[in-house]
Amino acid sequence: MVESRRFFLNFVVGCTGIVTCVMMIFCAIWAESAVDEAIGLPDGPLLGMFGIFLYRLLANVFFTGGWICELIVRTEVTAETANAFGLKAFRIGVQFSIFITLCPAAICWLLFAVAVEWPFAQIASPPRFSHRNFRPDSCSQLRENKTTNASTALRISPRAATLLAW
Repeated sequence: MVESRRFFLNFVVGCTGIVTCVMMIFCAIWAESAVDEAIGLPDGPLLGMFGIFLYRLLANVFFTGGWICELIVRTEVTAETANAFGLKAFRIGVQFSIFITLCPAAICWLLFAVAVEWPFAQIASPPRFSHRNFRPDSCSQLRENKTTNASTALRISPRAATLLAW
């Protein structure tokens, strides 16, 4: 009976994990185009795989703790009461596992929404240098031009520079 519960839990949490991964990938794709940052993707793919493996291991450890609690309850009360406790604890555990599995995707989408809607996110952001837009002469030009003010050095609007100076 307990091992059939484990299969069900692993199936439900695995399906929820797939949904979470898909939601995080979509969030990263849209965030990359909107705010130039892939929100939700780890810096290395192996780090993401390690996180999935560790999460699966911990989910099974906590599941094992649940049936150990059921066995302890079984020594104190009748078998019917212990079975009722085990079934209720399992249902609560599955619901909690689904909630915890969906949390990373919800957090990524929330961060994406905040990054898009934050009023000063685009105004006061410093220039982004990457291999696509880096020009070696741009740094030397900034060093040579002593009269450059803060708004042109950071590439922000004069309105934002006024807000920052205030």
